[in-house]
Amino acid sequence: MILPVGLKALLKGFGINKLTDNVPFPSANCEKCTVIIGKVGAAFVGDIVLALEQTSCKNIILLGACGILEETPVLRFGSLVVPSLSYDLESFSIMLGGPLDNVPNFTKASTAMFKAFTAAHPQIPEVKCATVGSILLENRYLQFFKKHKIETVDMECSAFFNAGRKTKKNIIALFFVTDIVGKANGYILWNEEQKKLISQACVNAVNLVKNFTY
Repeated sequence: MILPVGLKALLKGFGINKLTDNVPFPSANCEKCTVIIGKVGAAFVGDIVLALEQTSCKNIILLGACGILEETPVLRFGSLVVPSLSYDLESFSIMLGGPLDNVPNFTKASTAMFKAFTAAHPQIPEVKCATVGSILLENRYLQFFKKHKIETVDMECSAFFNAGRKTKKNIIALFFVTDIVGKANGYILWNEEQKKLISQACVNAVNLVKNFTY
C-alpha cells in the first residue's frame, strides 16, 4: 500500500501509531499489508514501486487524492473512485507549453486485479484519469480533458501504473476526491464540511482496502 499523503485519518484507519525511520519513505507493517508513506508527485511514487521490484511484494495499491472535472451524482467532494487508466501529463514543462495537439500516452491498471476490485466494490465509480505536473496549469486543459472523457486528475497515477508494468507488479489505484478543477484546487484550504467529507472518505477507503484480498 502506498500513501502519497500521510493523512491522520488514513494512518488511524490502518492502526498505525508509529512509522519506521526509513529515509526517504517511512513505512509500517499492518495486519494485512505494509503501508509506505510517499510524497506527492509522480517521481516519488514511481521510485517506491521500482524499489519494490526485487522484493516479495506482488500486489500494490495506491491510495491517494484526486480532483474531478465536474460534479455529478456519483462524482463529488469526498467520493471514492477507481481509475481504469491514466494519461501521462506528468511533465510540468509539457503542460506549460499549452494544450496538446495529440492525445498523450496512457497506462492501465492491472487487468485481473482491477476486475477483482471492481467486482467486489461495484458501487465505486470507474474513471479515466490524467496525471498532471501542475495544479495551476490543469485549468488550461479543461476542454482537453472533457474532449477525451477524462473525469479525474491526480499527480501520481500514470507513473505508478507505468512502474508497476515495468516491475511486473499487480497494481490498482483508489482515490478520494479532494478538489474540483477550476473551482477548488489543492492549494485552497478545506472548510470544515469538506474536512469531514475527506475524513469519512479516508475511513471508507481504508475499510475497502482492508477487506479486499487478491
